Amino acid sequence: MNIKFKLLILFVVVGSAIATAQKPNIWLTSDFTGIKTGESEWNHKTETQSQLNTESDPDDYCAVANYLMLANRFNTVRIVVGSDWAPSDRSTNAVAEFRARFLPAYKHDVEYWNGENGIGGYPSADELAAALRLASTQGKRFDASDSYKDINKLPETVRELVLELKSEKYSAKNPLYVMVWGPATEVATAIKHLQANNQNQALQNLFVVSHWLASYFNQHNPSPCRTDSVEKIKTGVANCNEDCRACKFLHDEAAKPNAGFRFVDVGAIGQDGIVEGSVPYFAPQGYRHPKAALFKKSMMGEMFISSNFTQNRPDGSDIASIYAILGTYGLSLNDFNNNGQITKQQEQHGRDVFRKQAPYMLDELLAISNIVANNQTSLKPEDLYYPLIFKAKGNPLVRHIRTADPDAHVWEDGRLWIYTSQDHDSDPITQKKVGHGYSKMDGYHVFSTSDMATWIDHGEILHSKDVHWGTDDGGWMWAPGAAYKNGTYYLYFPHMDKTMQWKTGVATSKYPQGPFMAEPTYMEGTSGIDPMCLVDDDGQAYLYFGSALVAKLSDDMLTLAEKPRTIDYGSDNFREGPYMHKYNGKYYYSWTDWKDKVNQGYYAIGDNPYGPFEFKGAVNARPQGAQDHHSMVKFKGRWYYFYHVGNFTNSWHEKGQGNRRNVCVDDLFYNPDGTLKMLIQTTEGVMPVK
Repeated sequence: MNIKFKLLILFVVVGSAIATAQKPNIWLTSDFTGIKTGESEWNHKTETQSQLNTESDPDDYCAVANYLMLANRFNTVRIVVGSDWAPSDRSTNAVAEFRARFLPAYKHDVEYWNGENGIGGYPSADELAAALRLASTQGKRFDASDSYKDINKLPETVRELVLELKSEKYSAKNPLYVMVWGPATEVATAIKHLQANNQNQALQNLFVVSHWLASYFNQHNPSPCRTDSVEKIKTGVANCNEDCRACKFLHDEAAKPNAGFRFVDVGAIGQDGIVEGSVPYFAPQGYRHPKAALFKKSMMGEMFISSNFTQNRPDGSDIASIYAILGTYGLSLNDFNNNGQITKQQEQHGRDVFRKQAPYMLDELLAISNIVANNQTSLKPEDLYYPLIFKAKGNPLVRHIRTADPDAHVWEDGRLWIYTSQDHDSDPITQKKVGHGYSKMDGYHVFSTSDMATWIDHGEILHSKDVHWGTDDGGWMWAPGAAYKNGTYYLYFPHMDKTMQWKTGVATSKYPQGPFMAEPTYMEGTSGIDPMCLVDDDGQAYLYFGSALVAKLSDDMLTLAEKPRTIDYGSDNFREGPYMHKYNGKYYYSWTDWKDKVNQGYYAIGDNPYGPFEFKGAVNARPQGAQDHHSMVKFKGRWYYFYHVGNFTNSWHEKGQGNRRNVCVDDLFYNPDGTLKMLIQTTEGVMPVK
């Protein structure tokens, strides 16, 4: 391809990505309050739990910390605290508490988050300070009989919201999201004013998202503002009851066909979903868990983990509304009615999804926290804190450690995951060769992304020391293959047994990021290296491994269901690295010919998982410094080819080679007849996707 033409394509794609990467505009109203007047700072502060003694539930301290750690994904317009029914003299000033606790911590950590080894895009502490307000409605309630027509008589923070909604920078496609973490007083007042003045465009610019203004599963006291028995119970929750007239007005107006504004009530999915789903992450030690201690290595991580950690998990349930807006955690606002009327099925689905997603959310937050900790460590990869988050900088994709043999998948959460083996470098201080050679490959890592730009290394998910049937020498953990079926994730891996024969092992986990637990013995009937699993559309799984072999897997995915068959792939150049994917109903069997000095990735096409396959030729040239070992996957409408190279020089100037490799990714394209276009290996890598 002509270089100038390729650069033009890259420019157009980059411009398109930037144009579509609009950050959600957030106006946060929270019942974040100060510490109870005349009482101790902490309600609990022990080895097992930690909870600030705030006037309102301290869950918003935890939720605000969570939000600030994700603040690079939003345009934060306002943070309005003290939006609570309690009189202001019952606690310290909410803005003062925010300034004293959050701003110094944020100012310290954001330098690392926006630094060379960070992920960037965070607002400064000064920008956050400028967005901070104390709710003018603190200690007050909504008056349904008042039209609130006169803008000069509106409470100051409500007036600011009204004026913001009138701005031309917002539209139905680019709305102002008003988060309700507490009573609905402020937003209900603003809506009443806009209605009284026929400000229809401003109403269209408004998108209200609330957490726990209603729930089918978590109620407290029946609403005094409702007569209908179902609504009386459903809205009988603390946030609604604190100003039930505002809550009733907001729900009733949104339900009208000509409401003008949109309103998604996500129920209590944060409590039953995220909060309760966090318990396994810290089990069994809870607040004494090493991961809880690791959060404390950054100041914002400390705020998140210690402000409201009770009953073996951090509780910041209101953050569910933010995750729903982002829509990259298996659930989005589209999964709810936008007229404020949540159904029981929607709330059940939301809490089920977020309960599964909670460990990933925590891994992501801990990875952000670890940016600070990892800027204070040595160069040694073994000293890094995981999970670790990083921005893609072209190829190679992974640079902080040596990784090889990428096995890529898109699981039900909608993210792209790659499972890799690990090579080792010399000691960066002594330059002593530690772990060089294929025999020293001793573990697997897993990486994930939602946009191909920001990645998380979730750390080591399985090590040779955890494979009890394996060789006592350790090492020998070569190319893995992952699969998912019936709620369980499977990791198939080649490993030497105690007689130094290659066998295939399998490890399982309930989460894609692991950790994985190896089965007590290897899979009978297996031999050779590089297992790869295809779960076909009908649910039947096949294992490809060894010297061009394939066999059905049993329903439990742990044993072969038949004797392995030899694959007819129409050529004689198979060496290793079998891979299978489907495209337009056809089966694409591919492999590596590492003896070929020009091309190494080859493929053939067939009509069923066994073959025979018609040989089609090469898809990838020999990667620089290493042999081809690939996987191919479709993600958000684009196809990608993952492979590795052996020519990357690390941060202490040690060059890569055949057993010191780094994972790469490039775009993969098909011809109209279904054949694969030859891969163009680039240093630019791939562009972000939304």
